[in-house]
Amino acid sequence: MTKNDSIMKKITLLIMSALALAACGEQKHPVQIAQASASVASASVASAPSVSKEEAELNKEIDKAVLASIKEQIEAGKLKKEDVTPEMILKLRDTMRQAIGTTIKENAIKMTSENVFADEASKALADIVRKNVPSVQKINEIRPLPQSTYFLVFANDNGVPIITNKTGDFYVTVNGSDFNSGLNNLINKNGKPVELIERENGEVVPKTEESLKDALATYQAIVKSIDLDFVKPITHKYGNGEKQVFVFTDPDCPFCKKLDKILLTELTDKDNITIHYIMNPLDVLHPMASKKAADILCAADPHAAWLAWQKDGVVAPEAKDVQECKVKLERHQVIGDLIGVFATPTILTDNGKLIQGVPQDKRTFLESIK
Repeated sequence: MTKNDSIMKKITLLIMSALALAACGEQKHPVQIAQASASVASASVASAPSVSKEEAELNKEIDKAVLASIKEQIEAGKLKKEDVTPEMILKLRDTMRQAIGTTIKENAIKMTSENVFADEASKALADIVRKNVPSVQKINEIRPLPQSTYFLVFANDNGVPIITNKTGDFYVTVNGSDFNSGLNNLINKNGKPVELIERENGEVVPKTEESLKDALATYQAIVKSIDLDFVKPITHKYGNGEKQVFVFTDPDCPFCKKLDKILLTELTDKDNITIHYIMNPLDVLHPMASKKAADILCAADPHAAWLAWQKDGVVAPEAKDVQECKVKLERHQVIGDLIGVFATPTILTDNGKLIQGVPQDKRTFLESIK
């Protein structure tokens, strides 16, 4: 057996093992692939080892995507498990590497460029960023974040972007290598990082009173920036709805259902709360969550479909226009990406409080959002 034959056999065995598992690999949001590509590009400009750490990580993601693609085809009945061949696997991997490699090369060029603006709004934003974030000495590129009203600002030859809105009312940077690595890093109004610490239970909180003020101000600015007409969250209102909260949720999250027992059955019009549900499916834990979320968002009445699912377990009708539903879901997911939501449920209030987990009861919930 040749070395190549041995490698192909190992890959085949890996895929066959993965296909036998109930959950196969983590699905990546499209914006995460762009983030990974930019990270590799930044590293390749700075230095050029044969295989960098970033490239190795990207290769792993490609392999995961290959596994997920084959699994999806088998589940759809378009492919038989016994028909999976080493040649098929290698062809899939090569195709994906070529496609992503092109993106990496393009980003590498962008990381060495300066003052590249996608449109007039991006160009106008550059002056605001330079004024508000003193650490930005060079702007490589500013471009819109897809399916959103936000912008990615690449600066100082760094592949990790700053995310903001067109008027620069807040600034965040991705925490880690992708949009699911944890709560995003916050930058205060003076352009300095907001100090956060992680407690033993994994909760991330501001380190000092000053950090708390900065975090509240940043999250409050993010809330104000959310274009409800564009995102179209599922909105549930009590009374005059004066108090606004955003709930990042997952259709298959058991803790989300526990929270909704409070939100949908115990709150009354006297509480005067508006709840905006943002779909944030965690596919690595719940493989069917994205499909369920998209079907709910594409229902004739998304609000009624959500209540039917959360209260009675009634599944929304399967969406006919898959692409349209994908766009609707991505517009929700971008808001979660903006904050770095990595667990559900997560609650964001109109005064900037970020609450992770499920409050003990109605009273605790109402106290926590004050």
